[in-house]
Amino acid sequence: MSREKSEKDVRNVPITVRLNEEEHEKLKQCAAACGLSAAEFMRQLCKGNAPQPQPKTEFWELLNKLYEVHDAFKKCVPYYPTAAEICKEIEDFILELQQKTTLPQQLNVEELTEQGRSDMAVTSLWHVKGSIKDLIDYIENPEKTVPNEDMQDFFDVFSYVKNPSKTNEGEYVSAINCLKETALQQMILTKKQYQKTGGYIAWHGYQSFKPDEVTPEQCHEIGLKLAREMWGDKYQIIVATHLDKGHLHNHFCFNSVSYLDGSKYNYSKSEQKRLREVSDRLCREYSLSVIENPKKAPARPLYLDEKSGKPTRYNVYREDLREAINGSRDLQHMMKYLTDKGYEIDFSGSHWKMKLPQYRHFTRLDTLDERLTPDFIRSCLGGASRYGNYKARISYSPHMPEQYKNAWKPHQKTTGILALYYYWCYQLGIFPKGTDYKPASPLMKEELRKLDEITAQVRYMSKHNISTLSDLHADREKNQTEMNKLIDYRQHLRNKVRRATPAEKETLRAEKQGVTEQITELRKRLKYADGIEKRSAHIDNCLDQIHDTIENQRLNQQKQPVKTDRRREESLR
Repeated sequence: MSREKSEKDVRNVPITVRLNEEEHEKLKQCAAACGLSAAEFMRQLCKGNAPQPQPKTEFWELLNKLYEVHDAFKKCVPYYPTAAEICKEIEDFILELQQKTTLPQQLNVEELTEQGRSDMAVTSLWHVKGSIKDLIDYIENPEKTVPNEDMQDFFDVFSYVKNPSKTNEGEYVSAINCLKETALQQMILTKKQYQKTGGYIAWHGYQSFKPDEVTPEQCHEIGLKLAREMWGDKYQIIVATHLDKGHLHNHFCFNSVSYLDGSKYNYSKSEQKRLREVSDRLCREYSLSVIENPKKAPARPLYLDEKSGKPTRYNVYREDLREAINGSRDLQHMMKYLTDKGYEIDFSGSHWKMKLPQYRHFTRLDTLDERLTPDFIRSCLGGASRYGNYKARISYSPHMPEQYKNAWKPHQKTTGILALYYYWCYQLGIFPKGTDYKPASPLMKEELRKLDEITAQVRYMSKHNISTLSDLHADREKNQTEMNKLIDYRQHLRNKVRRATPAEKETLRAEKQGVTEQITELRKRLKYADGIEKRSAHIDNCLDQIHDTIENQRLNQQKQPVKTDRRREESLR
Protein backbone atom coordinates (compact mmCIF):
# COMPACT_ATOMS: atom_id res chain seq x y z
CA MET A 1 0.00 0.00 0.00
CA SER A 2 1.37 3.42 -0.96
CA ARG A 3 2.52 5.61 1.92
CA GLU A 4 1.32 8.69 0.11
CA LYS A 5 -2.08 9.84 1.25
CA SER A 6 -4.68 10.90 -1.24
CA GLU A 7 -6.21 14.34 -0.89
CA LYS A 8 -9.37 12.80 0.62
CA ASP A 9 -7.33 11.01 3.30
CA VAL A 10 -5.77 14.26 4.57
CA ARG A 11 -7.76 15.53 7.53
CA ASN A 12 -7.69 19.07 8.92
CA VAL A 13 -5.94 19.24 12.28
CA PRO A 14 -6.95 22.19 14.49
CA ILE A 15 -4.04 24.13 16.02
CA THR A 16 -3.87 26.99 18.52
CA VAL A 17 -1.55 29.96 18.01
CA ARG A 18 -1.05 32.37 20.91
CA LEU A 19 -0.36 35.94 19.78
CA ASN A 20 -0.15 39.21 21.65
CA GLU A 21 -2.40 42.08 20.57
CA GLU A 22 0.21 43.70 18.32
CA GLU A 23 0.95 40.41 16.54
CA HIS A 24 -2.76 39.66 16.13
CA GLU A 25 -3.41 43.10 14.67
CA LYS A 26 -0.51 42.71 12.23
CA LEU A 27 -1.81 39.29 11.18
CA LYS A 28 -5.27 40.75 10.47
CA GLN A 29 -3.76 43.65 8.51
CA CYS A 30 -1.61 41.32 6.40
CA ALA A 31 -4.53 38.98 5.72
CA ALA A 32 -6.87 41.86 4.83
CA ALA A 33 -4.29 43.32 2.44
CA CYS A 34 -4.19 39.95 0.66
CA GLY A 35 -7.99 39.58 0.66
CA LEU A 36 -7.81 36.47 2.89
CA SER A 37 -9.13 35.52 6.29
CA ALA A 38 -6.55 35.27 9.06
CA ALA A 39 -6.98 31.46 9.13
CA GLU A 40 -6.46 31.12 5.36
CA PHE A 41 -3.46 33.46 5.49
CA MET A 42 -1.83 31.26 8.17
CA ARG A 43 -2.71 28.11 6.19
CA GLN A 44 -0.95 29.44 3.09
CA LEU A 45 2.15 30.27 5.13
CA CYS A 46 2.22 26.74 6.55
CA LYS A 47 2.08 25.38 2.99
CA GLY A 48 5.18 27.38 2.13
CA ASN A 49 3.25 30.02 0.20
CA ALA A 50 3.60 33.74 0.86
CA PRO A 51 0.36 35.51 -0.16
CA GLN A 52 0.74 38.84 -1.95
CA PRO A 53 -1.24 42.00 -1.33
CA GLN A 54 -4.21 42.57 -3.59
CA PRO A 55 -3.24 44.59 -6.68
CA LYS A 56 -4.35 48.20 -6.76
CA THR A 57 -7.07 49.45 -9.11
CA GLU A 58 -4.47 50.80 -11.55
CA PHE A 59 -3.21 47.26 -12.19
CA TRP A 60 -6.57 46.02 -13.34
CA GLU A 61 -7.09 49.14 -15.44
CA LEU A 62 -3.75 48.41 -17.09
CA LEU A 63 -4.83 44.86 -17.86
CA ASN A 64 -8.01 46.18 -19.48
CA LYS A 65 -5.86 48.35 -21.75
CA LEU A 66 -3.81 45.30 -22.69
CA TYR A 67 -7.01 43.41 -23.48
CA GLU A 68 -8.03 46.17 -25.87
CA VAL A 69 -4.61 46.10 -27.57
CA HIS A 70 -4.87 42.31 -27.89
CA ASP A 71 -8.32 42.55 -29.50
CA ALA A 72 -7.04 45.19 -31.93
CA PHE A 73 -4.14 42.97 -33.06
CA LYS A 74 -6.49 39.99 -33.34
CA LYS A 75 -8.64 41.91 -35.81
CA CYS A 76 -5.51 42.51 -37.89
CA VAL A 77 -4.79 38.79 -38.37
CA PRO A 78 -6.89 38.41 -41.59
CA TYR A 79 -4.92 41.24 -43.14
CA TYR A 80 -1.54 40.52 -41.56
CA PRO A 81 -1.12 36.89 -40.33
CA THR A 82 2.02 37.73 -38.34
CA ALA A 83 -0.28 39.67 -35.96
CA ALA A 84 -1.24 36.29 -34.47
CA GLU A 85 2.28 35.94 -33.08
CA ILE A 86 1.99 39.38 -31.48
CA CYS A 87 -1.33 38.31 -29.94
CA LYS A 88 0.38 35.22 -28.48
CA GLU A 89 3.15 37.37 -27.03
CA ILE A 90 0.58 39.69 -25.44
CA GLU A 91 -1.26 36.71 -23.97
CA ASP A 92 1.95 35.29 -22.49
CA PHE A 93 2.88 38.72 -21.15
CA ILE A 94 -0.54 39.17 -19.48
CA LEU A 95 -0.30 35.74 -17.87
CA GLU A 96 3.22 36.37 -16.61
CA LEU A 97 2.30 39.84 -15.37
CA GLN A 98 -0.73 38.58 -13.47
CA GLN A 99 1.23 35.64 -12.10
CA LYS A 100 4.03 37.86 -10.82
CA THR A 101 1.57 40.30 -9.30
CA THR A 102 -0.99 38.01 -7.68
CA LEU A 103 0.55 34.60 -6.97
CA PRO A 104 2.63 33.98 -3.82
CA GLN A 105 6.08 35.56 -3.89
CA GLN A 106 8.53 36.59 -1.18
CA LEU A 107 6.49 38.00 1.72
CA ASN A 108 7.02 41.60 2.85
CA VAL A 109 5.19 41.87 6.17
CA GLU A 110 5.93 45.56 6.59
CA GLU A 111 4.42 46.31 3.18
CA LEU A 112 1.30 44.31 3.97
CA THR A 113 0.90 46.03 7.31
CA GLU A 114 1.12 49.45 5.74
CA GLN A 115 -1.39 48.51 2.99
CA GLY A 116 -3.83 47.25 5.61
CA ARG A 117 -4.01 50.73 7.14
CA SER A 118 -6.30 53.53 6.04
CA ASP A 119 -5.16 56.48 8.13
CA MET A 120 -6.26 60.03 7.44
CA ALA A 121 -3.85 62.92 7.97
CA VAL A 122 -2.77 62.76 11.61
CA THR A 123 -0.22 64.61 13.74
CA SER A 124 1.55 64.01 17.02
CA LEU A 125 4.31 65.62 19.07
CA TRP A 126 6.36 64.42 22.03
CA HIS A 127 9.38 65.56 24.01
CA VAL A 128 12.83 63.96 23.79
CA LYS A 129 14.49 63.16 27.11
CA GLY A 130 18.25 63.19 27.42
CA SER A 131 21.15 65.51 28.07
CA ILE A 132 23.34 67.81 26.04
CA LYS A 133 26.16 65.30 26.58
CA ASP A 134 24.11 62.76 24.57
CA LEU A 135 23.95 65.22 21.68
CA ILE A 136 27.68 65.95 21.79
CA ASP A 137 28.54 62.22 21.99
CA TYR A 138 26.32 61.54 18.99
CA ILE A 139 27.95 64.27 16.89
CA GLU A 140 31.49 63.16 17.77
CA ASN A 141 30.91 59.40 17.41
CA PRO A 142 27.40 58.45 16.21
CA GLU A 143 28.32 54.80 15.59
CA LYS A 144 29.25 54.20 19.23
CA THR A 145 26.45 56.22 20.81
CA VAL A 146 23.77 54.05 22.45
CA PRO A 147 20.80 56.40 23.05
CA ASN A 148 17.55 55.68 24.83
CA GLU A 149 14.38 54.92 22.85
CA ASP A 150 13.20 58.54 22.58
CA MET A 151 16.62 59.82 21.54
CA GLN A 152 17.08 57.02 19.00
CA ASP A 153 14.06 58.30 17.02
CA PHE A 154 15.40 61.83 17.35
CA PHE A 155 18.89 60.91 16.12
CA ASP A 156 17.42 58.89 13.25
CA VAL A 157 16.01 62.07 11.72
CA PHE A 158 19.45 63.70 11.72
CA SER A 159 21.05 60.56 10.33
CA TYR A 160 18.98 61.04 7.17
CA VAL A 161 21.09 64.11 6.39
CA LYS A 162 24.12 61.79 6.16
CA ASN A 163 22.14 58.69 5.11
CA PRO A 164 19.46 60.07 2.83
CA SER A 165 18.24 56.86 1.15
CA LYS A 166 14.81 57.18 2.81
CA THR A 167 14.32 60.74 1.63
CA ASN A 168 15.20 60.55 -2.08
CA GLU A 169 18.90 61.30 -1.53
CA GLY A 170 18.18 64.24 0.77
CA GLU A 171 15.83 66.01 -1.62
CA TYR A 172 13.09 65.98 1.03
CA VAL A 173 15.12 67.12 4.07
CA SER A 174 14.89 70.84 4.86
CA ALA A 175 16.00 73.09 7.69
CA ILE A 176 14.37 76.21 9.11
CA ASN A 177 16.46 78.79 10.98
CA CYS A 178 19.60 76.64 10.60
CA LEU A 179 21.55 74.57 8.07
CA LYS A 180 20.51 70.93 7.80
CA GLU A 181 24.18 69.85 7.68
CA THR A 182 24.95 71.54 11.02
CA ALA A 183 21.48 71.66 12.64
CA LEU A 184 22.38 69.56 15.67
CA GLN A 185 25.54 71.55 16.40
CA GLN A 186 23.61 74.83 16.09
CA MET A 187 20.99 73.55 18.56
CA ILE A 188 23.71 72.74 21.07
CA LEU A 189 25.20 76.23 20.67
CA THR A 190 21.77 77.77 21.34
CA LYS A 191 21.38 75.72 24.51
CA LYS A 192 24.83 76.74 25.73
CA GLN A 193 24.19 80.37 24.81
CA TYR A 194 21.19 80.55 27.17
CA GLN A 195 22.59 78.05 29.72
CA LYS A 196 19.58 75.78 29.24
CA THR A 197 21.18 72.39 28.80
CA GLY A 198 18.85 70.39 31.08
CA GLY A 199 15.28 69.15 30.90
CA TYR A 200 13.78 68.21 27.55
CA ILE A 201 16.50 68.57 24.90
CA ALA A 202 14.18 68.70 21.88
CA TRP A 203 10.73 68.00 20.48
CA HIS A 204 9.97 65.33 17.89
CA GLY A 205 6.73 65.13 15.92
CA TYR A 206 5.22 63.62 12.81
CA GLN A 207 2.49 64.29 10.28
CA SER A 208 1.12 61.25 8.46
CA PHE A 209 -1.11 61.12 5.38
CA LYS A 210 -3.53 58.62 3.90
CA PRO A 211 -1.78 56.19 1.50
CA ASP A 212 -1.67 57.17 -2.18
CA GLU A 213 -3.34 60.54 -1.54
CA VAL A 214 -0.39 62.92 -1.65
CA THR A 215 2.81 63.21 -3.72
CA PRO A 216 6.24 63.47 -2.07
CA GLU A 217 6.51 67.09 -3.20
CA GLN A 218 3.11 68.00 -1.71
CA CYS A 219 3.88 66.08 1.51
CA HIS A 220 7.15 67.95 2.04
CA GLU A 221 5.61 71.30 1.08
CA ILE A 222 2.77 70.84 3.60
CA GLY A 223 5.27 69.79 6.27
CA LEU A 224 7.37 72.91 5.73
CA LYS A 225 4.30 75.18 5.88
CA LEU A 226 3.15 73.50 9.08
CA ALA A 227 6.59 73.80 10.71
CA ARG A 228 7.00 77.46 9.74
CA GLU A 229 3.56 78.41 11.05
CA MET A 230 3.89 76.43 14.28
CA TRP A 231 7.54 76.95 15.32
CA GLY A 232 9.35 78.86 12.57
CA ASP A 233 9.27 82.23 14.31
CA LYS A 234 11.83 81.30 17.00
CA TYR A 235 13.00 77.66 16.88
CA GLN A 236 15.55 75.71 14.82
CA ILE A 237 13.78 72.95 12.89
CA ILE A 238 14.54 69.96 10.68
CA VAL A 239 11.74 68.66 8.42
CA ALA A 240 12.25 65.23 6.83
CA THR A 241 9.75 63.52 4.52
CA HIS A 242 9.93 59.72 4.50
CA LEU A 243 9.20 57.80 1.31
CA ASP A 244 10.05 54.29 2.55
CA LYS A 245 6.60 53.33 3.87
CA GLY A 246 3.22 52.75 2.24
CA HIS A 247 2.07 56.14 3.50
CA LEU A 248 4.11 59.33 3.18
CA HIS A 249 4.84 61.15 6.42
CA ASN A 250 6.85 64.09 7.73
CA HIS A 251 9.12 64.16 10.76
CA PHE A 252 9.76 67.38 12.67
CA CYS A 253 12.66 67.81 15.09
CA PHE A 254 13.16 71.19 16.70
CA ASN A 255 15.19 72.66 19.52
CA SER A 256 13.47 72.98 22.89
CA VAL A 257 15.23 76.37 23.37
CA SER A 258 14.48 79.40 21.19
CA TYR A 259 17.47 80.86 19.33
CA LEU A 260 15.84 84.32 19.58
CA ASP A 261 15.09 84.73 23.27
CA GLY A 262 16.07 81.48 25.00
CA SER A 263 12.49 80.59 25.96
CA LYS A 264 11.67 76.88 26.18
CA TYR A 265 8.83 75.44 24.15
CA ASN A 266 5.72 74.46 26.13
CA TYR A 267 3.45 71.91 24.46
CA SER A 268 0.20 72.85 26.16
CA LYS A 269 -3.34 71.71 25.31
CA SER A 270 -3.87 74.90 23.34
CA GLU A 271 -0.69 74.17 21.32
CA GLN A 272 -1.90 70.63 20.71
CA LYS A 273 -5.21 71.98 19.42
CA ARG A 274 -3.45 74.58 17.24
CA LEU A 275 -1.18 71.91 15.72
CA ARG A 276 -4.18 69.83 14.74
CA GLU A 277 -6.10 72.83 13.38
CA VAL A 278 -3.18 74.12 11.28
CA SER A 279 -2.49 70.65 9.87
CA ASP A 280 -6.19 70.11 9.02
CA ARG A 281 -6.46 73.54 7.36
CA LEU A 282 -3.40 72.89 5.20
CA CYS A 283 -4.72 69.44 4.22
CA ARG A 284 -8.07 70.93 3.19
CA GLU A 285 -6.26 73.51 1.09
CA TYR A 286 -4.67 70.60 -0.80
CA SER A 287 -8.00 68.65 -0.89
CA LEU A 288 -6.64 65.90 1.39
CA SER A 289 -8.49 63.78 3.96
CA VAL A 290 -8.62 64.85 7.62
CA ILE A 291 -10.12 63.27 10.72
CA GLU A 292 -13.36 65.16 11.27
CA ASN A 293 -14.06 64.00 14.84
CA PRO A 294 -10.68 63.34 16.47
CA LYS A 295 -10.55 61.50 19.76
CA LYS A 296 -8.18 62.21 22.61
CA ALA A 297 -4.90 60.40 22.03
CA PRO A 298 -3.73 58.08 24.83
CA ALA A 299 -0.69 58.98 26.92
CA ARG A 300 2.56 57.85 25.31
CA PRO A 301 3.33 55.13 27.93
CA LEU A 302 -0.18 53.74 27.45
CA TYR A 303 0.21 53.91 23.67
CA LEU A 304 3.51 52.02 23.87
CA ASP A 305 1.94 49.37 26.12
CA GLU A 306 -0.94 48.85 23.69
CA LYS A 307 1.49 48.77 20.78
CA SER A 308 3.56 46.06 22.49
CA GLY A 309 0.45 43.94 23.10
CA LYS A 310 0.11 44.47 26.85
CA PRO A 311 -3.44 44.31 28.28
CA THR A 312 -4.47 47.86 29.14
CA ARG A 313 -7.48 48.76 31.24
CA TYR A 314 -9.65 49.69 28.24
CA ASN A 315 -8.72 46.50 26.37
CA VAL A 316 -9.73 44.42 29.40
CA TYR A 317 -13.01 46.36 29.65
CA ARG A 318 -13.76 45.78 25.97
CA GLU A 319 -13.08 42.05 26.18
CA ASP A 320 -15.35 41.50 29.19
CA LEU A 321 -18.02 43.81 27.79
CA ARG A 322 -18.04 41.86 24.52
CA GLU A 323 -18.51 38.61 26.44
CA ALA A 324 -21.29 40.14 28.53
CA ILE A 325 -23.22 41.41 25.47
CA ASN A 326 -22.84 38.23 23.41
CA GLY A 327 -23.58 35.89 26.29
CA SER A 328 -26.65 37.61 27.78
CA ARG A 329 -30.17 37.44 26.39
CA ASP A 330 -31.40 40.46 28.28
CA LEU A 331 -30.03 43.53 30.04
CA GLN A 332 -30.54 42.10 33.52
CA HIS A 333 -28.24 39.14 32.86
CA MET A 334 -25.66 41.36 31.16
CA MET A 335 -25.51 43.54 34.28
CA LYS A 336 -25.24 40.43 36.46
CA TYR A 337 -22.42 39.05 34.27
CA LEU A 338 -20.35 42.22 34.70
CA THR A 339 -21.09 42.42 38.43
CA ASP A 340 -20.04 38.79 38.90
CA LYS A 341 -16.80 39.61 37.11
CA GLY A 342 -16.10 42.25 39.77
CA TYR A 343 -17.16 45.42 37.94
CA GLU A 344 -19.14 48.32 39.31
CA ILE A 345 -21.69 49.49 36.74
CA ASP A 346 -23.96 52.49 36.24
CA PHE A 347 -26.51 51.93 33.48
CA SER A 348 -28.58 55.03 34.22
CA GLY A 349 -28.97 57.90 31.78
CA SER A 350 -27.92 57.97 28.13
CA HIS A 351 -24.26 57.14 28.77
CA TRP A 352 -23.72 53.81 30.51
CA LYS A 353 -20.56 53.41 32.59
CA MET A 354 -18.41 50.74 34.25
CA LYS A 355 -15.24 50.50 36.33
CA LEU A 356 -13.14 48.19 38.46
CA PRO A 357 -13.13 48.86 42.23
CA GLN A 358 -9.55 50.18 42.36
CA TYR A 359 -10.36 53.10 40.04
CA ARG A 360 -11.94 56.29 41.27
CA HIS A 361 -13.85 57.27 38.12
CA PHE A 362 -16.24 55.36 35.87
CA THR A 363 -15.50 54.86 32.17
CA ARG A 364 -18.27 55.53 29.67
CA LEU A 365 -18.97 52.61 27.37
CA ASP A 366 -19.12 54.88 24.33
CA THR A 367 -15.55 55.94 25.19
CA LEU A 368 -14.46 52.33 24.66
CA ASP A 369 -16.35 52.24 21.35
CA GLU A 370 -18.52 55.05 20.04
CA ARG A 371 -21.13 52.49 18.88
CA LEU A 372 -21.80 51.30 22.46
CA THR A 373 -24.94 53.34 23.05
CA PRO A 374 -27.82 51.87 25.14
CA ASP A 375 -29.92 51.21 22.02
CA PHE A 376 -27.04 49.51 20.19
CA ILE A 377 -26.22 47.28 23.18
CA ARG A 378 -29.87 46.22 23.55
CA SER A 379 -30.02 45.31 19.86
CA CYS A 380 -26.86 43.15 20.11
CA LEU A 381 -27.73 41.17 23.25
CA GLY A 382 -27.58 37.40 23.03
CA GLY A 383 -25.46 37.13 19.89
CA ALA A 384 -23.91 33.84 21.09
CA SER A 385 -26.36 32.66 23.79
CA ARG A 386 -28.68 30.37 21.85
CA TYR A 387 -29.07 27.94 24.74
CA GLY A 388 -29.14 30.30 27.72
CA ASN A 389 -27.18 33.05 29.41
CA TYR A 390 -23.45 32.75 29.92
CA LYS A 391 -22.16 32.51 33.45
CA ALA A 392 -19.28 34.75 34.54
CA ARG A 393 -16.34 32.64 35.61
CA ILE A 394 -13.41 33.62 37.81
CA SER A 395 -11.02 30.76 38.42
CA TYR A 396 -7.67 30.13 40.04
CA SER A 397 -4.65 28.49 38.42
CA PRO A 398 -4.86 24.65 38.39
CA HIS A 399 -1.05 24.41 38.37
CA MET A 400 -0.36 25.86 41.83
CA PRO A 401 2.43 23.86 43.60
CA GLU A 402 1.69 22.62 47.12
CA GLN A 403 4.43 24.80 48.62
CA TYR A 404 2.67 28.01 47.49
CA LYS A 405 -1.00 27.11 48.05
CA ASN A 406 -0.97 28.67 51.53
CA ALA A 407 1.20 31.66 50.59
CA TRP A 408 -1.87 33.91 50.73
CA LYS A 409 -4.93 33.92 52.97
CA PRO A 410 -7.97 36.20 52.59
CA HIS A 411 -7.83 39.53 54.40
CA GLN A 412 -4.54 38.81 56.16
CA LYS A 413 -1.34 40.76 55.61
CA THR A 414 1.22 38.50 53.94
CA THR A 415 4.77 38.68 55.29
CA GLY A 416 6.28 35.93 53.10
CA ILE A 417 6.56 38.23 50.09
CA LEU A 418 8.69 35.98 47.83
CA ALA A 419 6.18 33.12 48.17
CA LEU A 420 3.38 35.65 47.60
CA TYR A 421 5.03 36.78 44.36
CA TYR A 422 5.35 33.17 43.15
CA TYR A 423 1.70 32.56 44.09
CA TRP A 424 0.73 35.67 42.09
CA CYS A 425 2.80 34.58 39.07
CA TYR A 426 1.00 31.24 38.99
CA GLN A 427 -2.39 32.97 39.24
CA LEU A 428 -1.48 35.29 36.36
CA GLY A 429 -0.44 32.35 34.18
CA ILE A 430 3.22 33.42 34.08
CA PHE A 431 4.20 30.13 35.71
CA PRO A 432 4.59 27.37 34.72
CA LYS A 433 6.03 28.09 31.29
CA GLY A 434 3.88 26.85 28.43
CA THR A 435 0.65 26.74 30.44
CA ASP A 436 -2.69 27.14 28.64
CA TYR A 437 -4.27 28.70 31.72
CA LYS A 438 -5.33 32.34 31.40
CA PRO A 439 -6.69 34.43 34.27
CA ALA A 440 -10.40 35.23 33.95
CA SER A 441 -10.53 38.04 36.52
CA PRO A 442 -10.18 41.52 34.98
CA LEU A 443 -7.98 42.47 37.93
CA MET A 444 -5.50 39.75 37.00
CA LYS A 445 -5.69 40.45 33.27
CA GLU A 446 -4.66 44.05 33.74
CA GLU A 447 -1.78 43.03 36.01
CA LEU A 448 -0.21 41.21 33.07
CA ARG A 449 0.66 44.66 31.76
CA LYS A 450 3.22 44.85 34.61
CA LEU A 451 4.80 41.52 33.66
CA ASP A 452 8.30 42.96 33.15
CA GLU A 453 8.27 44.75 36.51
CA ILE A 454 6.99 41.67 38.38
CA THR A 455 9.64 39.43 36.78
CA ALA A 456 12.44 41.89 37.62
CA GLN A 457 11.29 42.14 41.24
CA VAL A 458 11.19 38.35 41.63
CA ARG A 459 14.74 38.13 40.27
CA TYR A 460 15.91 40.82 42.67
CA MET A 461 14.46 38.99 45.70
CA SER A 462 15.93 35.66 44.59
CA LYS A 463 19.36 37.18 43.95
CA HIS A 464 19.53 38.93 47.34
CA ASN A 465 17.93 36.12 49.41
CA ILE A 466 14.84 38.16 50.34
CA SER A 467 11.91 36.00 51.44
CA THR A 468 10.02 38.07 54.01
CA LEU A 469 9.18 41.70 54.70
CA SER A 470 11.80 41.67 57.47
CA ASP A 471 14.45 40.61 54.95
CA LEU A 472 13.34 43.39 52.62
CA HIS A 473 13.52 46.05 55.35
CA ALA A 474 16.97 44.84 56.40
CA ASP A 475 18.20 44.94 52.78
CA ARG A 476 16.83 48.45 52.32
CA GLU A 477 18.39 49.73 55.53
CA LYS A 478 21.79 48.25 54.60
CA ASN A 479 21.69 49.83 51.12
CA GLN A 480 20.57 53.21 52.49
CA THR A 481 23.40 53.27 55.05
CA GLU A 482 26.00 52.33 52.44
CA MET A 483 24.67 54.93 50.00
CA ASN A 484 24.79 57.71 52.61
CA LYS A 485 28.45 56.89 53.30
CA LEU A 486 29.28 56.97 49.59
CA ILE A 487 27.49 60.31 49.12
CA ASP A 488 29.56 61.82 51.94
CA TYR A 489 32.75 60.37 50.46
CA ARG A 490 31.89 61.74 47.01
CA GLN A 491 31.46 65.20 48.48
CA HIS A 492 34.85 64.80 50.14
CA LEU A 493 36.37 63.96 46.73
CA ARG A 494 34.74 67.03 45.19
CA ASN A 495 36.33 69.21 47.83
CA LYS A 496 39.74 67.63 47.17
CA VAL A 497 39.38 68.22 43.41
CA ARG A 498 39.09 71.99 44.01
CA ARG A 499 42.45 72.09 45.80
CA ALA A 500 44.29 69.45 43.73
CA THR A 501 46.92 69.93 41.03
CA PRO A 502 45.94 69.22 37.39
CA ALA A 503 47.57 65.78 37.50
CA GLU A 504 45.78 64.86 40.77
CA LYS A 505 42.44 66.14 39.47
CA GLU A 506 42.31 63.50 36.74
CA THR A 507 42.84 60.68 39.27
CA LEU A 508 40.33 62.12 41.74
CA ARG A 509 37.67 62.59 39.06
CA ALA A 510 38.08 58.99 37.92
CA GLU A 511 37.65 57.84 41.54
CA LYS A 512 34.59 60.10 41.93
CA GLN A 513 33.08 58.61 38.79
CA GLY A 514 33.47 55.12 40.27
CA VAL A 515 31.75 56.23 43.49
CA THR A 516 28.91 57.76 41.47
CA GLU A 517 28.35 54.46 39.67
CA GLN A 518 28.12 52.66 43.03
CA ILE A 519 25.58 55.24 44.28
CA THR A 520 23.53 54.77 41.10
CA GLU A 521 23.40 51.01 41.65
CA LEU A 522 22.35 51.43 45.29
CA ARG A 523 19.59 53.84 44.26
CA LYS A 524 18.28 51.17 41.88
CA ARG A 525 18.24 48.65 44.74
CA LEU A 526 16.33 51.06 46.98
CA LYS A 527 13.84 51.63 44.19
CA TYR A 528 13.36 47.88 43.87
CA ALA A 529 12.76 47.58 47.62
CA ASP A 530 10.12 50.32 47.63
CA GLY A 531 8.43 48.83 44.57
CA ILE A 532 8.36 45.32 46.06
CA GLU A 533 6.78 46.50 49.32
CA LYS A 534 4.09 48.48 47.48
CA ARG A 535 3.36 45.67 45.04
CA SER A 536 3.08 43.03 47.77
CA ALA A 537 0.40 45.14 49.45
CA HIS A 538 -1.27 45.63 46.06
CA ILE A 539 -1.25 41.87 45.40
CA ASP A 540 -2.88 41.26 48.79
CA ASN A 541 -5.55 43.83 47.97
CA CYS A 542 -6.24 42.39 44.48
CA LEU A 543 -6.53 38.84 45.78
CA ASP A 544 -8.89 40.02 48.55
CA GLN A 545 -11.11 41.71 45.95
CA ILE A 546 -11.14 38.61 43.74
CA HIS A 547 -11.96 36.42 46.75
CA ASP A 548 -14.84 38.71 47.74
CA THR A 549 -16.15 38.75 44.15
CA ILE A 550 -16.19 34.92 44.00
CA GLU A 551 -17.90 34.73 47.39
CA ASN A 552 -20.58 37.23 46.36
CA GLN A 553 -21.09 35.32 43.12
CA ARG A 554 -21.53 32.07 45.06
CA LEU A 555 -24.05 33.64 47.46
CA ASN A 556 -26.03 35.15 44.60
CA GLN A 557 -26.21 31.79 42.84
CA GLN A 558 -27.64 30.19 45.97
CA LYS A 559 -30.34 32.84 46.16
CA GLN A 560 -31.37 32.85 42.50
CA PRO A 561 -30.01 30.24 40.07
CA VAL A 562 -29.44 31.51 36.56
CA LYS A 563 -29.92 29.50 33.38
CA THR A 564 -26.63 29.07 31.56
CA ASP A 565 -25.43 27.86 28.18
CA ARG A 566 -25.01 24.09 28.74
CA ARG A 567 -22.82 23.52 25.71
CA ARG A 568 -20.44 26.26 26.77
CA GLU A 569 -20.36 24.90 30.32
CA GLU A 570 -19.43 21.42 29.07
CA SER A 571 -16.66 22.81 26.84
CA LEU A 572 -15.10 24.59 29.81
CA ARG A 573 -14.98 21.51 32.02
